[in-house]
Amino acid sequence: METLKLRRFGNSNGIIIPKTILKQIGIVDVTDQKFNINVDSNDGSIILSKKRRNKADEFDALFDNFDLKGYEKNNPDEFKEAWGKPVGKEVI
Repeated sequence: METLKLRRFGNSNGIIIPKTILKQIGIVDVTDQKFNINVDSNDGSIILSKKRRNKADEFDALFDNFDLKGYEKNNPDEFKEAWGKPVGKEVI
């Protein structure tokens, strides 16, 4: 167990978590990393746990800055529909 000191950050209080502890739970890059916090008032403990990233959120994040209209404009051949002539009962 490690002991950390509570510090003042502006109008808030906080702790600095050493890299060694973050590495133990698989956090190398803290960018946009979220945590869940639970408080147990019976024993005065605070439990901080890494929030698991939702796979759908990660997938959506890949396309955050994607410009579909620009892509269509620069790659017009990608959007040509080449389905061929109707075969069977597709056309009513």
